[in-house]
Amino acid sequence: MTILNELIASHPASQTARVLSRGEFFAGLFALGCISGLTSRIIQSIDRLGWADAFFNTFEVSIIVWVSCIAGIALILQDRTTGIRPSEFAIGAAFIVMVVLPIGP
Repeated sequence: MTILNELIASHPASQTARVLSRGEFFAGLFALGCISGLTSRIIQSIDRLGWADAFFNTFEVSIIVWVSCIAGIALILQDRTTGIRPSEFAIGAAFIVMVVLPIGP
């Protein structure tokens, strides 16, 4: 059993789990979700209006959404608990799979 524990402890994901705080892990997932959700709208806005007009029109996304994304990341980063459980890695992996899958326009 010690050999298995040593293999698990030497795995890069295990080392990352010990160093990375839970807040950083979940803030990264939250940011990825925000980026994934807003990217198509930003691209369409730039294509339709051009860079400058799209920027000054907040890429046709409500300022409430922009503030919510930033505030959410800031709030999640306040968690300084070190160490991520394997179940949290599984949740993160499932979330990444759902974010990466193209759903539609």
